[in-house]
Parts: sequence; C-alpha cells; structure tokens
Amino acid sequence: ARFPLVRGGSVGSALYGSTRTMPPLASISRACLVAIACAPAGCLGMAVRTRPIAPSVQRGAIRTHRPAPRWKGVNKCTRRRANLACVLAPAPGDGERAASRPEAPQPLIYSKPAVVGALVIYLYFVFLSDVLPGPSALTLDPATWKEAFALSTNFWLVLPLLGQGPVVHPGLEAIFNLDLIWAALFSGFLLDGRAQPVPFGRFLLAMQFLTAPVYLTYLALRDTEGEKAEKALSAGEPAAVAIAASLGPVERAAESRVLPAALGVLTVGVLCWGAFGRPEFGDLQTRTESLLALLQTDRLGSSFVVDIAVFSACQGALVGDDLRRRTPLEQGGEGLQAGARWVPLFGLFYYLLNRPPLPDSVVLDSPPPRASAKPSASPQPFVLPRLFGQKKADSAAPVRAYFDAWNRREMDEAADCVSPDCVYEDTLFAGKLVGREQLRAHLLKCAAALPPNFRFALDDVSAAGELVGTRWHVELADSTPLPLARGASMYKVVDGLIVEGFDVPEPQLKSGVLSLAVLSVAVRVGRVLGKV
Repeated sequence: ARFPLVRGGSVGSALYGSTRTMPPLASISRACLVAIACAPAGCLGMAVRTRPIAPSVQRGAIRTHRPAPRWKGVNKCTRRRANLACVLAPAPGDGERAASRPEAPQPLIYSKPAVVGALVIYLYFVFLSDVLPGPSALTLDPATWKEAFALSTNFWLVLPLLGQGPVVHPGLEAIFNLDLIWAALFSGFLLDGRAQPVPFGRFLLAMQFLTAPVYLTYLALRDTEGEKAEKALSAGEPAAVAIAASLGPVERAAESRVLPAALGVLTVGVLCWGAFGRPEFGDLQTRTESLLALLQTDRLGSSFVVDIAVFSACQGALVGDDLRRRTPLEQGGEGLQAGARWVPLFGLFYYLLNRPPLPDSVVLDSPPPRASAKPSASPQPFVLPRLFGQKKADSAAPVRAYFDAWNRREMDEAADCVSPDCVYEDTLFAGKLVGREQLRAHLLKCAAALPPNFRFALDDVSAAGELVGTRWHVELADSTPLPLARGASMYKVVDGLIVEGFDVPEPQLKSGVLSLAVLSVAVRVGRVLGKV
C-alpha cells in the first residue's frame, strides 16, 4: 500500500494461476532470459577475436604491434579492414624491443548487425511483449506511469535523503539508481565519441532517461578505431590521435579518476539505502522478500533488471578501443581488460581507476615501405597507415609547442621551437625578426607588456608537408574571447624547427569600406589623367 504495484501479467496468470503462487524468482529468471537472448548475442556471442593490438609511445614514434590475425570465421569486410593495417613492414631496429614487450590485451570487435538485432529484441520484449510481468507499454497503464514518476523524482536519492519525495520500496529505488550510476559510468569513455557520426555525449545524457537501449543504439552506430582510420584514409585525411594536451574541460573530467571514485561512493550509498533505508520496510530479509514479490508483478522494476543484465553483458564493448588510445601498462593490461568485460559494474570501476593515461605528446614517423599483404605467422610490429604515420601531424608539433610555451610565458622555450636563423614577420610591427635571439627579445618584450591571463587559443591547425597554417583567437584565462583579437599565421617547419613565420592579426580598425571608396576615387582620377 506504500507504493503502486502493477498487478496481473498474462504469462504469469496463465502459468501459475495467480501472482501470489508464482515462484519468487520467476520474474528475475524471465528478465535474465531476455538479457541472454539480446545482449550477449549482440556484443559477445557474435564477437570476432583478433590477436593483440595496443599502442605504445616510443621516442620518435607511436607504434602498435601484433601477430597476424586469424582469418577463420571472419567476414570479408573485417578481413579487408585488418589487411589495411597489417601490410606494413616492421620498422628497422624494432625487432628486439617488440620481442621484449608484454603481450597486450585482446580487443573485442562486435558485430553491428547483431547489436541492431539485440536492440530490436530488447525493445520488443521490454515494451511490447507479455514476457515480462505487468501490462505492456501499449496499455498506457496509469499505475506504471505513476511509479515511473515516483522513481524519477527520487533520482540519485537526493529527495529521499532529504526526507522528501514519494515513498517507494527502497530496494526498487536502489535498482533504479544503480542503473543510472552504471549509465553515468560510461562517461569515462567520452573520448570514444571523437569523429563519430553522433557524439557520445548526447547518448550519455539520454542514457539517464533510457539506459540500456540508448547504449545499444550507440554501439550500433559508432565506428571502431579501425573504421575511423579507414574512413580517414579514404578521405585523404589523418586519423585523430587523442593526447592529453588536446582534451577539453569536459573530456579532462571524464578522464579523471575522480569520476569513477565519486560514482563508486554513490554506488555504496545506494546499496546501503536498499538494505537499510526506510526502516518501515522491515529488516533485510523482509524487504528482500517484498522486493521479489514486487518484481513478480512490476513491469518497470523487471525492465530495470533487464537493463542491468544488458550492461553486465556489454560493458566491455568500448574497452578495447579505449586501450588502443593509451600507453599500455607494462603489466596487468590483460587483467584490466578482462575485469572490465567479465566482472559486472565493479570490473568497470576497477578499469577506469587503473587504466593507462593518455600520452602527453606524440611524435610521428613517416610511413615505412609496404611489404606483402599476406599475413605472417610470426609476430611483427607495424605502423598503422594514416593513424600513426602522418608527416602532416609531425610538422604541426613544433607550432603547437610554440603556442603552448607562449601561453605559459616560457619565452625561452618558445624561442627554442624556431631555428637559429629563422625569419619571423608580424604584420603589426615594422620589419622582420631575423634569428632566434631577435625573436626571443621580441617575445620577452611582449610578455612584459601583456597581462598574465592573456593567451592564444588555436581554432584550426592544418599541415601540408613543411607548411603549417593556423587560425587563432586571443582569450582570457577563463576562456572569455577578446574582441578584435583573431588572426592567422603561416609557418614553415624543417627538421622539427620553425624556419619561417608570418602573423596576420585582425585589424583593430575595420577600414574596408573606406579603403574601397578611396581606391575607387583614385582609379577614376587615374583614368581621367590617363594613368590607368
């Protein structure tokens, strides 16, 4: 009587005569059967295992190494993508280093069509069918909507802890909030949304309302890291390589260990609430029995159990690609990945708290010569095309370092990014700066004249061979952009140093209309005088 119970359920009534005589675990068993039918088939049962693949940052290169893939049972599309990455010869001198490295964890490549099928099955069984207890979504049962509203107002137990909000069974509140915490924990994979058809952040927000189906939808739509590299290769663009310096504020928060730690504390609080909250629901045994009785007839509560089962089966789907973006641990990488796949919830907590950090910087080699595309039986290190072998990104590295040092007011470090005989021209000033020492003196003069919270923000960086172009704006430390403070710069980079620079800041006086009028008058006068 303290909370709405959705009585009925055609399957339960047909099998057991009435809800009171149903076995206590009937609804949970049905929920697990649904989860086994949809989730593992989509993410695990149809999985294709390849040999290890994991990036390692070395001096002067990023390389990945793995033995040739096993082709048995792999479809042609997957084989074509793997061949794209496997046809490169090992870089000279890497044989001994590769042999000494520990084997990296095995990534999981799941079948997108199977995930789509799993999503369709989930939507049918949870919302439309009579497999779960209680009326389906087609009946628009008022009691179900009332219960959904009551649980939503108890979001993350804020109102219950304040003694406010509707009274709902604490065990059901714990299951509901555990589902939301699990969905929020996937925020640790926010970087996976880079270069995706739809950013992951939108899905993470939607998962706080519809948890498992939104997650399955993202898995069906996303591109793996290999697919991103293939698309970049087809478009003639370099694939993005995530490094710590390129993260925005939200991405840094997602990478922080504070996120899983805070959610872990909240998880413990939710479990304690389910076991001891609302004393009027009795001791642990009494509330457990009443919760099982509720789940026998409650469609909404049973759907939460299915969501948890789906998360348990599919929580490791993003881990393989997440490890590829990082410097692998010398030991324990395989255990990290295995725990994240097979230990529900707590394995994911452990992974996010102990995963390797992103590299701080990247220096990329030029692509090595191609070798035979036939897979070799022995392990060979290789360099991924486009993903890790772009000269373009290497040319932009000293330019980014120059801007970074400028913003930190490390002008000596900024001057070290240019060659001793560089030629630098800023169109705001007369003449050119020739040589590193002249540029250093100019930079020190600028640093003394400008406030410390004044910094450059790079909007675009584009590289083609030795030439690097940038578009930038000036902002304060709190990211507030300054008016009339945009500009563009061109650089020439040789052997990792800037040899030429040319700055074009935004003019403070917008004299375009006036200049055109003056030029127009000058041209007409020239025509009258016969000079034009």
